Amino acid sequence: MKKLILLVLATATCTVFAAEITVDASQGQTIQLGVDQAKPSDTVIVKPGIYPEMVTIKTGGEPDKPITLKAEKPGTVHVDGSDAITGWQKVAKSEDVGGAPNWKNIFFVEVPDSKNYANMSLYEDDSFSAYAQDPVPTDPFNNDRAYEFMPVDEKTYQSTSITDPKYFHQKDLNYWDGATVIVWTGNNNMRPRAVKSFDPATGTIHYDSVGGDINPKVDRFAMVNHLDLIRNPGEYVVRKSPASGKNTLYYWPFDAKNLEAGKVRSSARKHGILINAPASHLVIEGFDLRGHHGPAIIKPNGEFSTNIVVRNNHVYNAQHGGWGISMGSVHHTTIENNYVHHIQGGRGIGITGWTGSDYHPSTNSTIRNNRISHCGSTGINFYNVHDSSMIGNTVHDNFGHHGNGLTCYLSCRNILIEGNNVFRSNMALTMQQGDNMMVRDNILIGNDPDGNNTVVTASYANNMTNVTFENNVMMGAHSSFHLWHNLIGYVIRDNVLQGLNIWTKQTYDGILVEYNLIVRRHDHSGRDPGYAERNVFETDISKVFIDAANGDFRRVKDGLLMQAGLLNGGRKIDLHPSAWEGRSGK
Repeated sequence: MKKLILLVLATATCTVFAAEITVDASQGQTIQLGVDQAKPSDTVIVKPGIYPEMVTIKTGGEPDKPITLKAEKPGTVHVDGSDAITGWQKVAKSEDVGGAPNWKNIFFVEVPDSKNYANMSLYEDDSFSAYAQDPVPTDPFNNDRAYEFMPVDEKTYQSTSITDPKYFHQKDLNYWDGATVIVWTGNNNMRPRAVKSFDPATGTIHYDSVGGDINPKVDRFAMVNHLDLIRNPGEYVVRKSPASGKNTLYYWPFDAKNLEAGKVRSSARKHGILINAPASHLVIEGFDLRGHHGPAIIKPNGEFSTNIVVRNNHVYNAQHGGWGISMGSVHHTTIENNYVHHIQGGRGIGITGWTGSDYHPSTNSTIRNNRISHCGSTGINFYNVHDSSMIGNTVHDNFGHHGNGLTCYLSCRNILIEGNNVFRSNMALTMQQGDNMMVRDNILIGNDPDGNNTVVTASYANNMTNVTFENNVMMGAHSSFHLWHNLIGYVIRDNVLQGLNIWTKQTYDGILVEYNLIVRRHDHSGRDPGYAERNVFETDISKVFIDAANGDFRRVKDGLLMQAGLLNGGRKIDLHPSAWEGRSGK
């Protein structure tokens, strides 16, 4: 047994008890100092407080002797990636902001030249603040919904200009200086471009090319970062001040009192906790991490680490395009019971393998019992991962441009996806490039029941093989599946399906569809699916589930599923925040 030895250190250091290292912000101590002192089997206990630092773990534990980094009490230790913005001034007159209509509500402050509208990542009292945009998004957090953008003119639209005399009707040729146009191109990409010049005579803005893949029939655009576009509380612009020439943040606060109270914050640090390879045998648990402009907890790709546990953490308010938790190049790693939310334009939780000159997969890892919501991209992803699982996670309200639920890409192999609830998140599951996938006992609900979307999309690249879907509920879209050509080893059995969309030039020899309850008789193309004799069709969902519209997918007593013996589980999705059961004592 290790002796307990008390070491008395300098004021700005930590109190060490051999096996326990206590960190206390109120004593001027840092998490980094505690981590640097830790040896195998040691536990770094962090007392309540705010820790505005980027912690780097350089060395790890040993087999059966992990280094544990934990909050003394979950929910009280904040690893803060943001800094308060101070020095605010109120706009004195309309002319100071180019005659912006809401000038009386606007405050301003100088910011570093490195800051712009896209990387400002502004929050007020932990509420999301949005850069000014037109058209104003229905939900400013999800400001990349292309269907809310304005259509381009098919006759005049080019890769370097948009002409719209009705919209660009201003007479001042400098009117759009400092603004940005975001062009959504038909290949599903967002292309932000600074306005280079404006021609009032033709109503045309010019910008650097968005590429040669434009499609005038479907491309759309939105304008951002212009002072006239600040129309609501919580909106901001970052541009050069006309008076001082300094880079300046202009902001209409939700409550002006928050400015002086230091409650308006911006992202300042890239990571919260960074694990350097080959540090292994680590446990990280119980922290609140907010406001980072990279993954809050990250092990980068490259040299491999093993046996890392990330549990019971709360990650939120990441900068646009950031991640919540990202583990790259890892083996035997577990990410469990975390709550990750409000990652604008970014992913929630992911494990990735090295995909450089040759593929080296991450292996034998698990993402389980997490809750992920309000991410602009995928909630949970595996990229080049083998022999691993996603189990018991809840993913919801991911409405961003690529805001899907679960994703397996880049040569995943031997993956179990089991017992997950996914809803209100574009497509619930997307897969391509992989082999031997088992998807079972999940509730996968799409977000486009009247459109052309699907619940599950598999194998755009025609190289997804040996996939089994068993005992799932897959509804809430035009069809449950979008499956591409040359299907090999697909089994779809004992599920409740909205319908099937199988784009294949072959017959159904590569796919077995049987014993499913299907609530639409035809596939996306309207063809006869050809498997009626092996499945049951029923369009009245009230005969199947207690209240599917409100997320209650328990089976109706003596209903069709009971009669057919399908879906032995049947669960109710609890949408209330208390559904997150990962954090004990909160």
